[in-house]
Amino acid sequence: MVTHPSFPNGPTPLAQALAVVDSLAAQPGCCWVLPGLRHWSLTADLCRRCACRGKQVADAQHAARAIEHACTWVTRDSDFRAFTAHGLKLQLLTPEKQSR
Repeated sequence: MVTHPSFPNGPTPLAQALAVVDSLAAQPGCCWVLPGLRHWSLTADLCRRCACRGKQVADAQHAARAIEHACTWVTRDSDFRAFTAHGLKLQLLTPEKQSR
């Protein structure tokens, strides 16, 4: 799913994005990873260490949740590389090349 409006070919339509999340949430192995007791301290620490501003603050919150629960953050957003030095396990996906 892509939500950023400047992404090539535009963002994923809202109905499609919500349907994908609904489908994932319905899977038997799905569990929601919620902020825990360390979420704020991890977020603040990442923001300080990486001098976060703007959308980087939201990225730091996502990274903090993954760090807190020892999860791997899977994304195409290379901005998350900034947090790997501070404990984020990251898997960057590369866009598939479309044949013409």
